[in-house]
Amino acid sequence: MNSGSFDDFETLCQKARNAGCWVHVYGAFGLWAAASSELNHHTKGVELADSWSVDAHKTLNAPYDKWV
Repeated sequence: MNSGSFDDFETLCQKARNAGCWVHVYGAFGLWAAASSELNHHTKGVELADSWSVDAHKTLNAPYDKWV
């Protein structure tokens, strides 16, 4: 379910760093907000994560397997 909610990346990444943990953001849906000047405030602090991934097939509805 895509609820439209975003985590507090700054707080979570700092807590993880203090605990010696690695932070990975799976941003298949929400990380695309970073590309929008109107929505990028939702992704503030995501740059503090150690890694992230984004996948066009979900939000952009791009197919993977074959073109019909």
